[in-house]
Amino acid sequence: MLRRVTGLFMVAMLCAASARAGAQESARIFDPSALKGPAKGKPNEVLVLGTAHLSQLPATFQPAGLAALNQRLLAWKPGIIAIERLSGTQCAFMREYPQRYKETVEAYCWDPAPARAATGLDVPAATLEADRLLASWPAAPTPSQRRHLAAVFLAGGESVSALVQWLRLPQAERHAGDGLDARLVEALEQRRVGRGARGEDTLIAAPLAAALGLERVVGMDDHTGDAPDADPKAYGEAIGKAWDNPATAKRKRLDESFKSRLGDPEGILALYRALNDPSMARLTYDSDFGAALEEGSPQQFGRGYVAYWETRNLRMASNIREAIGNLPGSRTLVIVGASHKWYLEAYLNQMHDVRIVPSAEVLGAGKNPPLPVQFKLTHIAPDKWRADYVLAEPVTRIDLGRKPGDYRKQAWRILTPGVSLVELPDQESISADGKAFSKFSVEVSLFLPYAEKNYTPFDRMSDGGTDIFMGFFTGDAVRGKDTRPMHLNLQLKGLGSETVIAPDDQDSDQLAYAYFGPASPAPAGVANLILDPKTPDWAVQVLRETTARITDYYDHAFQRPLPHKPLVMVSIGDVERRGLSLKGGAIGKQVVYRLEGEALLRGSPQARTMLTSLIAHELAHVWQNNVAHGGIGGDEAWVHEGGAEAIALAGLRGSGLFSQADADAYAGKLIQECGTLNGSVETYRGIYACGFKRFADYRTDILPLWKSMMEATEASGDFYSGAMIEAITKQ
Repeated sequence: MLRRVTGLFMVAMLCAASARAGAQESARIFDPSALKGPAKGKPNEVLVLGTAHLSQLPATFQPAGLAALNQRLLAWKPGIIAIERLSGTQCAFMREYPQRYKETVEAYCWDPAPARAATGLDVPAATLEADRLLASWPAAPTPSQRRHLAAVFLAGGESVSALVQWLRLPQAERHAGDGLDARLVEALEQRRVGRGARGEDTLIAAPLAAALGLERVVGMDDHTGDAPDADPKAYGEAIGKAWDNPATAKRKRLDESFKSRLGDPEGILALYRALNDPSMARLTYDSDFGAALEEGSPQQFGRGYVAYWETRNLRMASNIREAIGNLPGSRTLVIVGASHKWYLEAYLNQMHDVRIVPSAEVLGAGKNPPLPVQFKLTHIAPDKWRADYVLAEPVTRIDLGRKPGDYRKQAWRILTPGVSLVELPDQESISADGKAFSKFSVEVSLFLPYAEKNYTPFDRMSDGGTDIFMGFFTGDAVRGKDTRPMHLNLQLKGLGSETVIAPDDQDSDQLAYAYFGPASPAPAGVANLILDPKTPDWAVQVLRETTARITDYYDHAFQRPLPHKPLVMVSIGDVERRGLSLKGGAIGKQVVYRLEGEALLRGSPQARTMLTSLIAHELAHVWQNNVAHGGIGGDEAWVHEGGAEAIALAGLRGSGLFSQADADAYAGKLIQECGTLNGSVETYRGIYACGFKRFADYRTDILPLWKSMMEATEASGDFYSGAMIEAITKQ
């Protein structure tokens, strides 16, 4: 008691002492959303998907129509999926208070009694057992382990997570056993979980979680604020009267306008775009909660209703926040009734390290979603691979984009009868003479020539190890007037027991290199290296030391950890040709080098400087690419290439790889080269040399400037640009 009184006395003294300051502040309120972080690492991205409750839609709704929506959500790759369901533990709590929660339990809780009988586990024991199992869950669990975890989830009241495990089982393994009896199997098979067979839990959340390789979903709803109404009849009449307003009428008209398209994937996608359009926030408030707030009953039923609504959403937001905290830097998809969306976005946006993702970034604005493609690349002979495509839908053509030299013409052989490679002056495509096709196969031969200003299709090392650029296997799928980007789901198979490494970043627009060969990566700083055994000793030393020191420096300087260790692969080409050729390219979180020329074998101070600066430049691109949105793109190549030169020079100097004299000489050489180009960034060398000079002319430290550019590109989704630099430097 004394501690409490003393505390209050101290607060009173502090309040009195700050009264004048408080008057000057004029009631300023602390706003957590204005203080976003962290300075290191990525924020937590949250997409709140407002949904209709699908089980309440008319019979015209066909679950197959969700394909376009689910494809977009799958491509976004959330690491957490939260759903509008009560957790098993909250339902267990409510069962202890039937006087208050009897109706809530009956309406919203899965009955775990059959699973308890089958497993012998009550909800607390099953919850602990599920946590224990997942804490040491193997990378490739057996079907028996999945069936057991499904049974445990059911006993713990987590029925939708049980369905995730069920869907991850091969069809032949979906049977009783390991804690699942016939009654539980029937419940899973008939989707008598969540909101039922036609609910968003079973049609969107669980299949999506299974496809993404997640082990569970998070039930984030909360009904602890529920209580029986003292006068249900009067309460219902008062709220119903408040809801009878023009805004509600408008919402009903919108609902009616979508009913005729509920069996059409594009119609359902249009429904979700409408439900998640920002204009719906105010319309929802005006028709529902705002109207209730102003209803005039003596009992003020409306204000009680709004208090219940806000309490429930605050607790939902806290459940989501707790789940996010277990996986920092993740993407979270929240699937919730559309009216909740705006409140959850507002509450979650108050969290310091949460970024709310606008729904339009994922749902698009009427654009076609990516077309999923199962793509298997098999190493079938030392110099040959087989590429097998299985498309989710038939197409009439695949546009492969700009020709990468003669690579496809000389190295590709279409194996599927009736399908052929079509060459245009600058473009290539796959076609079946106008007929629809959904699968085809290609034999691909080793091809070492490369076209200038393009990625190398193959890099071959002296031990047979091979890098293959996966980006040349994708394109745009065309059917009629519709064009959709292909999204390759990669499966790679090596020859015998060779090492196979898939690209870490498998987004369809950022596919990098795959490695097939005998080597295993060796660590170098925060990167991994695969070196051709014929790499000269001096180059090995430079590659290892520079990669280690530069990646450590960038990691510290940018304070933005990479999601994957960059894979750096080095091949040695023709060492009998005259001179020295050092080629490098960065894509995503990878860098590939090809080193050639007789001067490579001798080495020299000049060669060491060239290779050191090339490594620093290409790794600068890796950090430039380390953003969730935007980044490198557009038509101002001088920005990222000149910027990479400036970042590289700062890194070489800051890491001690270059002395101040070395750095000054390097900068002077670039500026002199730009002078011979008359300052133009329209030429190949101009984007490097004159791009560097433009950054030098800003008289701004490149590292703080580029960190600000990374923040700007992520916030807006715009590519790096000259206009972005100007806006930042003016601040």
